[in-house]
Amino acid sequence: MSRSAEARMQMINGQIRTNDVFDQRILDAIAAVPRETFVPESVTHLAYSDACVPLGGGRVLLDPRTFAKLLQLANLERTDLVLDIAPGTGYSSAVLGQLCDAVVSVEEDPDLVKSAERNLGSIDVTGTVKCVQARHADGHPGDGPYDVIFVNGAITEPPEAWAQQLKSGGKLLAVVNHGPTGRARLFVKDGTSLMGRDAFDATLPLLPGFQRPQRFAF
Repeated sequence: MSRSAEARMQMINGQIRTNDVFDQRILDAIAAVPRETFVPESVTHLAYSDACVPLGGGRVLLDPRTFAKLLQLANLERTDLVLDIAPGTGYSSAVLGQLCDAVVSVEEDPDLVKSAERNLGSIDVTGTVKCVQARHADGHPGDGPYDVIFVNGAITEPPEAWAQQLKSGGKLLAVVNHGPTGRARLFVKDGTSLMGRDAFDATLPLLPGFQRPQRFAF
């Protein structure tokens, strides 16, 4: 077993299984993707840590616990069409591509889009991953509607565009921050509305553009 594969197994056994993620498909998908490929060289030593890995510009690679628990919450099917929002350097899209036949990866930072395309091209991914540069809040209606929308970062509330791009009964997974703390939430589309429920505690940096407007008292 290579050092990379050994590090992945240690991460899975020490950080993911211990947080009640037991879906073998998810564990196998995470084991198949070398996480260090998707982090900047200056922080490769953090690739398998239990914290978010900084990607620059306020963006992060999700910590293993939060990422795996969101994947399990999604209850993905092989035939699902997934919209992966804010994948950064492409790690989430790589893992989702091991689990589902088709992933549309929407990233608004042009440099990160290039990194994601390069990184995804360097490994074997079972499904098809399409990288698109677009505003996160806009999603990508051209390839929808989607079975699942997966969000890599915290938001304050889901944009209307995301709800419109989900199939009826489709699922949206995101961490929703309220002040300094957050909760992972599962939203399910019912008619034209999203019905959400809290799933577990999780706090991530807010994605750029999702900050609540400041209110001033007079």
